[in-house]
Amino acid sequence: MKWRKPLSETGLLESSGLSNDLEINQASRVLVVEDDRTSRRFLQLALEKRGYAVDVAESVTEAWETLSALGLDAYDCVVSDYRMPERNGLELLALIQQHNAALATIIITAESEKELVTESLRGGATDFLDKPIGLENLHDAVASAIKRTRRQRHLEQSDTAVKTVGRAQERLLGAKGADGAMRVDICFYPKHEAGGDFFSQYQLTADKFCGLLTDVSGHDLQAAYTSAYFQGVVRGMLERAAPMTEIFATFNRLLLEEWNQVDRVKPTTADIKASVAACAISIDAGTQTATVLAQGMPAPVYWLPDGDAKVVGETGGFPLGWFPDLSSRAVVQRISNGGAFCLWTDGLEQAAEKQGVSELSLACALQEAKGRGEQLAEMGSAADDVLTADLWISPAEPMMETFRPLLLEQYQARLSSEIDTFQAYWQRSLRMAVPEMPATSEHDILLAAREALLNALKHGCAGRPHYFASFQIAYSSQRRAIRVRVSDFGPGHQFDFDQHPKVAASELPEEHRGLLLINQLACKVDFKRNGASVTMDFTW
Repeated sequence: MKWRKPLSETGLLESSGLSNDLEINQASRVLVVEDDRTSRRFLQLALEKRGYAVDVAESVTEAWETLSALGLDAYDCVVSDYRMPERNGLELLALIQQHNAALATIIITAESEKELVTESLRGGATDFLDKPIGLENLHDAVASAIKRTRRQRHLEQSDTAVKTVGRAQERLLGAKGADGAMRVDICFYPKHEAGGDFFSQYQLTADKFCGLLTDVSGHDLQAAYTSAYFQGVVRGMLERAAPMTEIFATFNRLLLEEWNQVDRVKPTTADIKASVAACAISIDAGTQTATVLAQGMPAPVYWLPDGDAKVVGETGGFPLGWFPDLSSRAVVQRISNGGAFCLWTDGLEQAAEKQGVSELSLACALQEAKGRGEQLAEMGSAADDVLTADLWISPAEPMMETFRPLLLEQYQARLSSEIDTFQAYWQRSLRMAVPEMPATSEHDILLAAREALLNALKHGCAGRPHYFASFQIAYSSQRRAIRVRVSDFGPGHQFDFDQHPKVAASELPEEHRGLLLINQLACKVDFKRNGASVTMDFTW
C-alpha cells in the first residue's frame, strides 16, 4: 500500500485514454461509492470499459445495503470517496473490515493530509488515491486490490482447510485404541493447525499389532497430506504382510523418485520437499516379542512394571526421503504383560531441552496432566508440535505396582566431578513429573541418588574413563513412590555385607559411608551383585 500522487492538477479526473492492449477482467465485480454524480459516473464508465462489472452507490448506507443484498463475497473491490453526507468512507471501511476483512477497499479523497492517510491505512484500506485521479493510477489500484482480495480469500480458505484437517487429526489421535494385546495412550500438543505428527495403530491378526509414530517435515496441508499418504502406504503393505523394513524402503524410494527427485550424494534443503521421520513397533503377543525400527526418530524406551527401562533400537539417522540407503536396522525386544513402550517426536525433545529436563519426565508430566483432564502449561511455549504415545503390552489397566521411568542416563567415570550438574538436572526432572512431591522427600532422593552414583563412578568404575554407570529414576503415581536404580560393571564390594552395619558404625571407612547414608534415607534398599547394583525406594 502506498500514497498515490495525482497525475494532473487540472480537474477532478484526468481524461487520458485507455490503451487497447489492456487485459479485460469480466469476472471481477467492483462497488463504486461516490456522492458526486459526475465523479460516480466517470468512475463507473472507466472501470466498465476496463471490463469490470460495476455497481454504484451514493452513500455509505446505500453501499452497505448493496453489499448486504448480494453478499460481500460477491465483490472483489470497493472504491469509496472519503467525504460524503452523513457517514464517510472510513466508516464504510470499518463495516467491511468487521464483516469481511478480505474485501479490499480503496479510499479516495481531495485532502492530502497525513493524518487521514494514516487513519485510512490503519483502518485496513488497501490503497489511497488523491483527487484528481489519473486513470492509470485508478486501474493499477483496482487491479492490485482485486489480487489482494482473491489472495486473502484463498488464504482464508486454506486456513479453514488446515484447521479442518487439524481437528480431524486430533479426533483420530484421541480415538480409543484397540482392545487386546496393546493399549495406547496418546498426548498431543499441536503448535500448528495441521501437520505431520501422527500416531496410528494397526491390528494385523488376533495377536499381532503395529504402532507407527510419524513426523513429516512442515506444518501445512502438504505435511498432513504426506502423513496421510504414508499411513495409506503402510496399511496397504501391512495387509500384504510386508515387513516394516520393506515398507520404509518403499516409501523412501517413493519420496526420492516422485517427490524430492534427489539424486546427489549430498542433497540440499531445496531438494527435500518432503521427508518423514518414523518409528514403528510391531508386537507379536504369541512370541512375546516386539520389533522396533526407527528412522530419523528418537528410539523408544521400553520399561517393565518395576520401572527397569532401556532404550530399544537406534536413535537418529536420516528421515525417509533424504538418501537412497537407510541407516537404521530393526531390533527385536523380548516383552511381557504389563510392560510398555514410550515413543515421542522431536518436538518433545526440543521442549524438554528448553525446560532443562529429561524427555521421559516431560512425557510423564503430559500423561499425568491428561489423566487430570488438564493441559500442561509449559507446552504453551513449545516451538513445535509435541506428540507422545505409550504402548502398553496388556489389555488391562496398568498394574498398581507399575513404575514409569523419569530418567534413563549413563554417566562415564571421568565425569564424577560434574555431579552437581547431574543433580540439578534430576531435580528439575523430578519437579516436572512430580510437582506435588514434598521437599523433604525430594531432598532424601537427591542425596541418596547422588551418593549411590558417586560410589558407582569412584569405586565400581574405579575411575576408568571408558567405564560407565547406569542411572534410572522411576515413578509410581498410584503408590506415590520414587525408585532409583544405580548399577556399574564393577565386581561390587569385597567386605562381608552382613557385617556391614557393625563395621560402618565402628570404623566408618570411606566406602561404607555412602551405603550407610543410603540405608538411612531410603524406605527400602535392595543390593545385587555385591552392591554393584542398588535399588532404592522412597515414599511419602
